[in-house]
Amino acid sequence: TQAPSLHSLNTAPAGVSMAHLQAALLGLLLSLVPASAVMSYTVQVQGLASPIHYLEEGRSTDPLVLFLHGAAFSAQTWQDLGTLDFLARRGLRVIAIDLPGYGPRKLSGQEKLHTGRKENFVAHFLSAIGFDHNVKLAIVEASMGGSFGNPFIAAHPAQVAGFVTVSAAGLDEYAGMAMASGASEVPCLLYWGEHDSPDSEKASLYERVFKNQYKIVVPNGSHPCYLDDPEMFHNTLEAFLIGHTATALPIKARWTGPYFDL
Repeated sequence: TQAPSLHSLNTAPAGVSMAHLQAALLGLLLSLVPASAVMSYTVQVQGLASPIHYLEEGRSTDPLVLFLHGAAFSAQTWQDLGTLDFLARRGLRVIAIDLPGYGPRKLSGQEKLHTGRKENFVAHFLSAIGFDHNVKLAIVEASMGGSFGNPFIAAHPAQVAGFVTVSAAGLDEYAGMAMASGASEVPCLLYWGEHDSPDSEKASLYERVFKNQYKIVVPNGSHPCYLDDPEMFHNTLEAFLIGHTATALPIKARWTGPYFDL
């Protein structure tokens, strides 16, 4: 039997208005639409031979959160974990980049960038997608992703609403710049696995450089500790990036404009 469409309904059961019946049917149809609206794009970034692949979800007018994956992972990791959907449904624009030279499919080319070329990558990527450099964004960087994110944070602190570092590398080369540029005032959420040396020198460096920081240690967490407890990770991101949630944090991102009443 063929299901009726909105336009094929000419009569309604007694006691039920046509408008109510059509509204109910529309709700049913919308419930069948896949929840994920993640889109796949490529863009040519200054100084790179291969286009850069990235995943995006959310409205272009929403506050942007940029995800930078670790060496063993890819942009797809954040989608598979449900992170992109989770934040987009809460009013954020999310972009997960496939960093050049990484990922099982090398979607952004084979070439890995040396330290000097990583310094301008995020800024050049934002320019390539037409992002307004007078608007703030937040960054989530995992492990190796910090070698791309940290130089941007150190050089452009006024553009960073806050950042989350998951056992991220790449701060030692830019610690001096971060303190000199004012990046030490940027809200910084340290996210560390219990079994990944949360009290190491690498972790302590973040605590010394960034004054407005708070560290969370995931019980029994590994190096990619966001994979060990996705619900905890998502709730923590929501609390830091948006606030007004059941999970309370002593710090949160500082957006400009009317976002989240901040």
